[in-house]
Amino acid sequence: MDDFVQVHSAASAQIDLGLVLSDVKITLQAGEKRYKEFLSTFLSGCNNAKAKVNKFVTGLQNARAEAQNQISNTWASQTEKGRKGVTDAVASAAKVSKDIADIKANMAKIVIDYHSGVTETDMKLNVVKQLRDIIEDELINPGQSFVQIRKFNEKLAHLNELIKRSGDSLYTPIIATLVELASEQNFSDQKILSTILKNLKELENSLNAFRLERENAMNVTLKSMKAQEDNLAAQLTDYHHLEQRYASDVFEASQNTQLLNTEITNLNSEITRKQDELQSVTKLCESENEMFTAGTQRMEMIKSDLTLAAENVISMSK
Repeated sequence: MDDFVQVHSAASAQIDLGLVLSDVKITLQAGEKRYKEFLSTFLSGCNNAKAKVNKFVTGLQNARAEAQNQISNTWASQTEKGRKGVTDAVASAAKVSKDIADIKANMAKIVIDYHSGVTETDMKLNVVKQLRDIIEDELINPGQSFVQIRKFNEKLAHLNELIKRSGDSLYTPIIATLVELASEQNFSDQKILSTILKNLKELENSLNAFRLERENAMNVTLKSMKAQEDNLAAQLTDYHHLEQRYASDVFEASQNTQLLNTEITNLNSEITRKQDELQSVTKLCESENEMFTAGTQRMEMIKSDLTLAAENVISMSK
């Protein structure tokens, strides 16, 4: 400004420095206005950019939190429940399998016991048949009493031994009657032989009835036990299906947990990238803001110098 004053004094020209300074001031004010408008626009853009990035990062963080919540709650709970379900189903299936095996073993034992009992009964029936044959032969061909009575008593003693061995006290009275009637004198009496034959037939019928009773009892028991086995087999199938269903739940939870962990990894990478982007935007805005601040300070200094120059011109003109 001192230069302006010196020039004005030395040249003694008709130049209105006040007008010049006024033009400069007007130009400076217009520039300052545009500068402030640009600064406002720039700062608004920075704020919008940071808000937009922050909003995007917040969305990513919310998505990550939701994925972590699904892993920690939904799929972790399903995994725990599924594993427990598999363990319980396997344990129940093992118990049912043992029950089925026990039933089958008992059924086999019942059949073995039946056949063992039937074998004894069949042996008795066979002896009874031999005794009947002797009596019937004697009725048809009398006169061989001595030979027949010996054979009869031998067979009868054998039958008595079989009955005692099996503990069938029910037949003791009939055996006692047969022993009493089996004498040489009685073998000569057709009427007594008929009585012996009648007793033998009663014994045979009784043994056959016993055999049939045992068979029917066995069949009823086996039928009941087979029904139990079938019911347990159905339960076993259900437990196997239950085990498969729980195993499927565990697999589903594992797959979804793996997918969510992959998603979280990707989200973390994206969050890091966006945070780096936000940091870059923030640095850029801070750097530009510092430049704008320095420019504003320079403009204020220029305005101050112009004001001082104008005051000097006015002072000199007086």
